[in-house]
Amino acid sequence: MSSNGMKKAKGIISTHKIILLGILFGLAVGFINAAVDVIYFTDHTFIEHLFSPTPVEIWMRSVVLILFILFSVYLSRIINKLKRAEEERKESEERYRALSDASFEGICISEKGVIVNTNLQFAEMLGYLQEELIGLEIKNLTVPEYQERVAKNIKGNYTGVYESKAIRKDGAIIDVEIHGHRANYKGRHVRQTVVRDITERKRAKAEISSIYNAISDFITVQDTEFRILSYNRAVENVWGKDLKGKLCYEAYQGRSDICPDCAVKRAIDSKKPESTSQTSTGTSPPVEIYAYPIIDDSNKVVAVVEHGRDITERMRMEDELKSIMALSKDMICTASETHFVKVSPVMEKVLGYTEEELLKIPFIELIHPDDIQPTKDLIEEKLKKGESAISFVNRYRHKDGSYRWFEWMSKPVEEGLMYGVARDITERKKAEQARRDNEEQLRSITETSPDYIMNLDREGKIIFINRPAPGLMVEDVIGTSAYDFIDDENKVIMKECVEGVLESGVQGKYVICRTSTDGQARYYESRVGPVKDPSGEVIGVTINASDITERKRAEEKIQKSESQLREAQKIAGLGFWDLNLITGELYWSDEIYRIIGLEPQEFVPSYEKFASLVHPDDLEFVQENVDAAIKDNIPYNIDFRYRISSGEVIHVNAQGEVTRDEDDKPIRFMGTMLDITERKRAEERIEKSLKEKSILLKEVHHRVKNNMAVIISLFKLQSNVIDDERVVELLRESQNRVKSMALVHEKLYQTGDFTHIDLGDYINTLANRIIDSGYARGSKINCHVDVDDTELSIDALIPLGLLLNELVTNSLKHAFKGQDGGEITISLTSHGEDRTLTVTDNGTGIPEGLDIYNTKTLGLQLVTALTRQLKGEIELDRDKGTRVTINFKKV
Repeated sequence: MSSNGMKKAKGIISTHKIILLGILFGLAVGFINAAVDVIYFTDHTFIEHLFSPTPVEIWMRSVVLILFILFSVYLSRIINKLKRAEEERKESEERYRALSDASFEGICISEKGVIVNTNLQFAEMLGYLQEELIGLEIKNLTVPEYQERVAKNIKGNYTGVYESKAIRKDGAIIDVEIHGHRANYKGRHVRQTVVRDITERKRAKAEISSIYNAISDFITVQDTEFRILSYNRAVENVWGKDLKGKLCYEAYQGRSDICPDCAVKRAIDSKKPESTSQTSTGTSPPVEIYAYPIIDDSNKVVAVVEHGRDITERMRMEDELKSIMALSKDMICTASETHFVKVSPVMEKVLGYTEEELLKIPFIELIHPDDIQPTKDLIEEKLKKGESAISFVNRYRHKDGSYRWFEWMSKPVEEGLMYGVARDITERKKAEQARRDNEEQLRSITETSPDYIMNLDREGKIIFINRPAPGLMVEDVIGTSAYDFIDDENKVIMKECVEGVLESGVQGKYVICRTSTDGQARYYESRVGPVKDPSGEVIGVTINASDITERKRAEEKIQKSESQLREAQKIAGLGFWDLNLITGELYWSDEIYRIIGLEPQEFVPSYEKFASLVHPDDLEFVQENVDAAIKDNIPYNIDFRYRISSGEVIHVNAQGEVTRDEDDKPIRFMGTMLDITERKRAEERIEKSLKEKSILLKEVHHRVKNNMAVIISLFKLQSNVIDDERVVELLRESQNRVKSMALVHEKLYQTGDFTHIDLGDYINTLANRIIDSGYARGSKINCHVDVDDTELSIDALIPLGLLLNELVTNSLKHAFKGQDGGEITISLTSHGEDRTLTVTDNGTGIPEGLDIYNTKTLGLQLVTALTRQLKGEIELDRDKGTRVTINFKKV
């Protein structure tokens, strides 16, 4: 039988019992009635009254019996309903208890702030047994500073979610999230409170915040309107506080619009990470920016994380790398994933290629086939291990087809870019007759970091350090006090910060100045972060010390510059004016009054007053420009003279803009006025100085030309006293080379432009002088010069002149032997940045077996060297004489 059937059966049985009791009660009433009749009416016996009642008695007994039976049935039903309600209540409580015990949150029921029941999770959360909590006040389970708030929320039946700190039975304090509301419990109005332990969540949030603020890069989160939602401490250190809610381009760049090539905007549009670089502006350092969009489930960008990295140091390092490339005996290069990006001159020399050739060839084509896969595998293995500097050995192909052994040290500096330093160890390899297979173990990321990173325990002893001070080994400093390696003054600063972090558990920072081994003052900024155990207790600190010497020096320069700028602004004074074109009212700022030598607001300005102060000779010019700006909307930006109250004439710059209404009618004319008297005087001094320097530079070219003429004369005098024709020939060649250089300075002296000369005139003069120098030996040589409208700098003219001297001289000496005459044609053409020099003769031609790249003659060696200096290429055509073509770039 089901539980419901059992309940119905029990209800029926109870009803039958009550009816039976009613019948018995009716019989009892009959007996009582009969007994009363016997007592008061003695003419009948008790049996007669009992079994022979009168009609009235029968009716009364029947009514009483029926009424009692009906009452019994009604009472039975009420009792059954109460029983069912009680059973349902018990079942509901059992279900509630099962649900509350299965919940992950703690649940307690309280009446007037006193606990009357809890689930198992609530008890375990606080370290109690359930029965131990019954009767305790909820507020007494929280720390004192939260008790008043908890009591107030209970009393006011606060239904929102709030946080508090609870005290466990063992005294430990945990963070909790509380949500309460009214409920009915056993017929009473109670408060049901749900409690969630958020200790780990709070701890994780604190750790994330600590890491977020410990990052030295700039991290901000922006919405799609470019408003800053949050930022880390690195941002705050550079741009200050109170950035939240500001537009990023206003806060960082001081702009009124979005930055060009904005990575954040491109990330919003493309829904994928974007990057860009920004140069230094104002207090903002040069940064490399990465933007990562945050996309919701509907594929909509809701925010963007902007990661900025200060590349000041990297730019400085790149400048240093250029210098190192020029000076280093090792081969230095930067490379992408497939090609060299930059190579040092040493690498060109070792491999026999020009830089241009090396940049065009995929470097994998230069690696020995047997070394390609081992090199790839080694690099991948090192990168997987997290090593940031990679050393390896492989072979590279020389331009002549041979292979050279290189020992490499490379370092990925960013995605897709790697620095490399290589040393030619071919001779060492030949001596060893084996390839090195014992690579140096590389350091971890922290060990290659330019910063000093170390962990200290609570006593200040060093637990870990990436690299100690110069002259010390890592094993020498582990376990020693960090304060032992710093002077007393800086020790106080460091110790105060470290102890403060140990005490508060909050990140700190300090800056110290130390003297380096070269005697220079170096500034170090150290960020100190707490190290906590799982219970949240601070057990030590992590210190990240960065060399900020360059930043300090830059800040000092900026501060000095800002001070000078403020002083300059005070001296210059920029005034503002506003002319109402409808009413004729004119407003001047206080600075305009000061410009004209009056006290601010000394009189009411007007356009007539303004015109009266303009220098008479400039008044018409000023009026024409004002009219053009108002009538034709032409930009108003003019310089003119102004008479101030002292009678002195000053120069001012006025700029303005006209505002028009919807009908294009001018209604306002607003602008600025700046005293530029000193600037005008300075311009006059500069113009005078430029004239003087122009004269001086002309004199320098004249003297250089004269000095070269002396050298030529010395060569000539020397050749007059020498009988050896070979030596005389060499001296003559040297004279012509000097003449080709002297001619450049002669032409520069003769022209007013000291950077460019007439190339056609220069080449024609040079060629004729070479022909007249005696090489023609009686032959009639005609020279044709064809030069288009092209330009070359002075840096290219000297090697070009020397090239022409050698090529024309070579033609005169060798091309026309045994001939009565001949022709030489010289042409110089340009195509964009490309230049082509062609020297052609119709002589006998250069012999087929002559290799101009491998000749012992000085002339041809000079030709190849000068072509390389111009970063050009030589083409030789022996058909019908000799044609030499040199292609090079505009220098």
